[in-house]
Amino acid sequence: MKRDSRLGSFAVPKKPRRSVASSTS
Repeated sequence: MKRDSRLGSFAVPKKPRRSVASSTS
């Protein structure tokens, strides 16, 4: 599951950091 989180953040690097923060949580 940790890999999915990393892929998500890398897959959407253009989106705002707020989006990534919520995904990491």
